[in-house]
Amino acid sequence: MRHLTQTQIDCLLGGELPDAKLASAERAAMLEHTLGCAGCAALLWQANEALPEIAPPPGMEKRILERTHANPRPENLRSYALRVAAAVAAALVLLFSGAFQRLAQLDLPKLSREIQTQITELFDYAKEGLTIASESK
Repeated sequence: MRHLTQTQIDCLLGGELPDAKLASAERAAMLEHTLGCAGCAALLWQANEALPEIAPPPGMEKRILERTHANPRPENLRSYALRVAAAVAAALVLLFSGAFQRLAQLDLPKLSREIQTQITELFDYAKEGLTIASESK
């Protein structure tokens, strides 16, 4: 890309490009050029510094602060609390219905017997190991 013209610099600082369809791509190309070209970057900086300062409308700061620090309405809090409670209740129902279905499919007495058998075998192996170790000394 060649160096930016004054018209292109003005467009970058808030003006409109002639063809709206190419505006974003052309604007991106111009900004990319200014990243690598110190001369065009300096021209863009100088043009920006020459722009007049624009004061915000009277009372704008007060309106912004009032809106950002406004107390939430009680009905909004109640509505939000009800939605959260409903979501938690729905999640719990889904969670426990799935968990209880899975538990219902298990044969707990059989599973319990198998676990007891494995624990007993483990203790037997441990006793045998201790007995063999003490006999070898």
